[in-house]
Amino acid sequence: MRFCQTAQLVCAKREGTLDRVFADILKARLLILDEFGYVPFDVDGARLLFQVISESYERRSIIFTINIEFSR
Repeated sequence: MRFCQTAQLVCAKREGTLDRVFADILKARLLILDEFGYVPFDVDGARLLFQVISESYERRSIIFTINIEFSR
């Protein structure tokens, strides 16, 4: 099991280890995005997160959890 934050993806990109981190994440059969929307992230982080989600589409299960009021 691996826990990854958007900041870790940005850091891995900066260090040149992003491919290894993506490969590690994408080995999972289940991707859980917990507290989604709770911590803000920048444009680069959003792009990296989108890349993880798009690589996961139709290949593994994805669970999103959000701590935002239903009315919002």
